[in-house]
Amino acid sequence: MQAAEIVRECGCLPLAVAMVGAQLRGRPERWDHVLQKLRNADLERIRQSFPEYPHPDLLRAIDVSMEALPRDLRLRYLEFAVFPEDCAIPEAAVGTLWNLDECAVADSVDELVDFSLATRDSERRLRIHDLVLDYLRSRLGGDNLISKHRELLDGLCAEVFERLGARVQMTDISLNISFGTCVARAGPMTPLDS
Repeated sequence: MQAAEIVRECGCLPLAVAMVGAQLRGRPERWDHVLQKLRNADLERIRQSFPEYPHPDLLRAIDVSMEALPRDLRLRYLEFAVFPEDCAIPEAAVGTLWNLDECAVADSVDELVDFSLATRDSERRLRIHDLVLDYLRSRLGGDNLISKHRELLDGLCAEVFERLGARVQMTDISLNISFGTCVARAGPMTPLDS
C-alpha cells in the first residue's frame, strides 16, 4: 500500500521513484517518513522556480532526496550546477571543485550515487540528469553559480600550473558563462622568475 502511494506521489516517473526508493533501500522503517516528506514538500516554491515544467512530482522527489543528504554533502551537491549538461564529470574535477582529497570525494560521490542523485560510469565519471542540473542551478542562484565557476576555474588553473612545474603569472584571463558552461581564455603567461 505505501509503495503504491509513494509511486503516486512521485507521479509514476521512473527518475523520481528511483531517487525516493534509494532513500528506502534496506530501511523499511522510513516508508512513512519519506511518504510524509513527499506530501509536505513545498510544491508552490518548487513550481515558482520551474513554472513551465509539467512534472512537479519529479521536482518534489529531487527536493526530498536532497534534503535527506547530510548538510555538508547537500551544499557540495549544489555545486554540481557548474558542470554542463550531457557530459561525463571526472571525479578529479569534483575533487577540485570541492577542494577534497580523492578518498573524501569517492565517499561523497558514493553517497550521491546511492541516493540516485548521480550515476557513475565504468571510468568513474559522473553524470547528473539534465533536469537535476536545472534544479541545482535554480537552488544555487546566479551569483553563486558565477562564484563557483570562478572557484572551479581557479582550482583547475592552479592544478595545471602545479603539474607544469612552472610558476606563472596570468596577465589576462576572462571567464565566459553561458547556458551552464564555463570556458576560460587565458592571455599571455609570464614566468614569475624572470
